[in-house]
Amino acid sequence: MDAAAAGDPRAQLALAHFMLTGRAPASSLEEPARLVAAACAQNFTEALLYHATLAALGVSRPQSFDDAFKFVARAAELGHPEAQGQMRALTGAHGIDRDAWVKPPALVQHAQSPRIYTAENFLPRAACEWLIEQGGRRLHRALVRTSSDSSVVGEVRTKSVAGSSMLEPDLVMQLARLRIAATIEQTVNQLEPTNILRYEVGQQYGAH
Repeated sequence: MDAAAAGDPRAQLALAHFMLTGRAPASSLEEPARLVAAACAQNFTEALLYHATLAALGVSRPQSFDDAFKFVARAAELGHPEAQGQMRALTGAHGIDRDAWVKPPALVQHAQSPRIYTAENFLPRAACEWLIEQGGRRLHRALVRTSSDSSVVGEVRTKSVAGSSMLEPDLVMQLARLRIAATIEQTVNQLEPTNILRYEVGQQYGAH
């Protein structure tokens, strides 16, 4: 906390994250975003990406997609490779179409019970490729939970999985979550953190 108070941007970002995840007290709901903004003012690229997530989700500050895109664009300008990748995934032939990311897609219903729908072109191809690339860096063998505090490798679940956090500093992922929420007419807070799954031929997720 002393380093954050002294203006260290890395410490400011870490303290803000601790506040938002309940591991440090905050004097107000807005204090974490103020700390992140202070780190952003020093052109700390990790803070810019984190602030983009806060802006997109409206966490600790008003929601603003314009701000979210601006923060990622600034981090990209400063040379952050993941920010540059996110901008490539978010920008189409005519720039960033903010509304296309958050409005519900057209659904086609195939069955009533169970209710089954499909949505064509749910995400742009560039966004899908970005999520696949990022997930591929984190993939590990999926575990089977055997109790409240124990998980093991089991043959009933043989796929690979890449997890993330609710505040993942990835605007592509956060916009995908917002699009899912809009599609099922729920708030994004009701979604679990995103998991990216990979099934090789013959792999399964069986009853357990």
